[in-house]
Amino acid sequence: MHISTKKSITTQDTLLVCFRKLQGKGTAYTPAPLIEQIPNLIRHNKGEPAVAHEFLIALINDVSEPISQLFQGQMVSTVKCSSCDRSMTKTDNTQEIFLHIEEDASLSLEESLHDFSQPETLEGENAYWCDTCQTTCRATKTLSYTRSHTILMIHLRLDLNPSKKKFTRS
Repeated sequence: MHISTKKSITTQDTLLVCFRKLQGKGTAYTPAPLIEQIPNLIRHNKGEPAVAHEFLIALINDVSEPISQLFQGQMVSTVKCSSCDRSMTKTDNTQEIFLHIEEDASLSLEESLHDFSQPETLEGENAYWCDTCQTTCRATKTLSYTRSHTILMIHLRLDLNPSKKKFTRS
């Protein structure tokens, strides 16, 4: 009787094999085993295009906990209703910052990051639903970090409609 002791190969194992082969001298190497794992790393609907940054995040998360922690930050979002002064706070782990930039923007990256943490007024189409007031209200939203990233990934999004919300987080 033969008992199979074949170990399942993880993405981390596959990635390490690819790196070892890429470090070798001589011929070029195509990381086919890693490429074959891509559909398993990205959670998307079949037939829909996958975004490169989603693949990067999935790969970072799947490789190892210490590596994923390098990219991990913790953001606090605070929304304060201007009618009743009630504040709602939400804490999320984030791996990247999405900055929306206008097509004709002249802001530097540093200025855009500064603007990211500035209070944002929620009103009009973007008004806040307040559970206390039981209606949409004008509110102020502030984003801040309680734990910053060791390695910060910034995703720039060209905003062709600058009247919409300026920034999002992930």
